[in-house]
Amino acid sequence: MPAKPSSVVGTCGLCKTTDTPLCYSDLIPKAIPRWVRLSMEGDPNPNPVVITKSKAVQTNFRVAEYFLCPACEERLNIGGETWVLRNAYRGGDSFPMRDALAQAQLIFRLRDSGFLDVSTVPEFQLSKLVYFAAGIFWKAAARQWWSVDHDTQLGFGPYEDRFRRYLLGEDAFPERAALLINVSGNPKPLICAMFPYCGGRIAGTWQYRMALPGLVFWLHLGHLPVHLKAIDSVRNNAVFLVPNLDDVFVRDGGKLVTLTTPVASLLR
Repeated sequence: MPAKPSSVVGTCGLCKTTDTPLCYSDLIPKAIPRWVRLSMEGDPNPNPVVITKSKAVQTNFRVAEYFLCPACEERLNIGGETWVLRNAYRGGDSFPMRDALAQAQLIFRLRDSGFLDVSTVPEFQLSKLVYFAAGIFWKAAARQWWSVDHDTQLGFGPYEDRFRRYLLGEDAFPERAALLINVSGNPKPLICAMFPYCGGRIAGTWQYRMALPGLVFWLHLGHLPVHLKAIDSVRNNAVFLVPNLDDVFVRDGGKLVTLTTPVASLLR
């Protein structure tokens, strides 16, 4: 369904068109919190538990701002979001993205994970997945977003505009960027999400992370060492198939849990 413009008029963050109606743009697809609610059906409060550094609360709050014009919302939808949402894990027994990897050729193994060539798997549209992830990371860097109790924005520096031009089709994927895509081998992964955040300095680059049901993305920016180029999904037309990604939510989300204070309803 085409994005609906609002009565708010401004400059589109992507195409930079001025004096245009803006959509109430979500940082991550609004379908994902809906999947969380469906997975908690029958619970007295099926809303997602949102964890920040200061509190944990169950809410249907959307991380969204008036940001993109309808044409650019549709550009991001067609470019990747529609395909990803159709093929990601959303509950039940269906995980098309994972199933398609059964046809992929193994390039190498790294511990218990396989780096798989998807270039000959027509059902796995890697370009859509890359565009989708790049769009979310770029949105997180292009402006501030209000998230329950704080503003958040990634610091991309000059890479923000390079990603903007890539999303517009004006440039290739940035040369000094590596996107590592991990797909869960678990047929029923956790239905959770981690909004984009900075993972710090890793291997001389700035790393940014994001996780969605059955998917984990690591974006590295800067002077890339050889070993990061060798596992970059964009350069190698490949993704990692990891036996289980649920521990990412436990490990990374657990760090926030130790800092946060749950609201009273979560203590009952």
